[in-house]
Amino acid sequence: MKASVNNHAEISNAKENTDTESSGVKMSIGEKLETKVVVGAIKDNIDKISKEEVFDVEYDSAVETYKHKSDYVLSVFDEQKNIAYRNDFGLIELVKSGAKSTIAHGYGKTKLSAVKAIKAVIENGNIITYTPNYEKTSVDRYIIAARGKIDNADAIMGVIVKSYPATKKIVNSIYTK
Repeated sequence: MKASVNNHAEISNAKENTDTESSGVKMSIGEKLETKVVVGAIKDNIDKISKEEVFDVEYDSAVETYKHKSDYVLSVFDEQKNIAYRNDFGLIELVKSGAKSTIAHGYGKTKLSAVKAIKAVIENGNIITYTPNYEKTSVDRYIIAARGKIDNADAIMGVIVKSYPATKKIVNSIYTK
């Protein structure tokens, strides 16, 4: 099945995860609804996430040379051949609209580092939630999560994948803890 990618990130570094909230999760990008959804899904389904680490990414100072950070995200997608693949989904294209969406929802150093892990999470992560007909739009939504390291810190990253009628799947959100 062919798909395209449209993602943004909500990041919380593991080192920040002490007693900031009763849930133990500190959100560093903001309290956006998608952030809360992904954080909640990870917390509620932590037992479904493999203990195996599937990514290890670090900040790339090259990002500073890009006037538009979405161009940096697209360059990462280009380096990764613009495709992720899962046996249960098929091809997921990493495209310009996804790069723009990633930045449009806000960004910081950790989020820009996490961009490099999107493909690994899609390909090797665990599906932790599935919502058919999400918001009555004929779009099915999955959250895929995996463990790894971002800037040498332990992290859990969640990616929202939306499956559109016909052929499209879109990755909509990433979160790390």
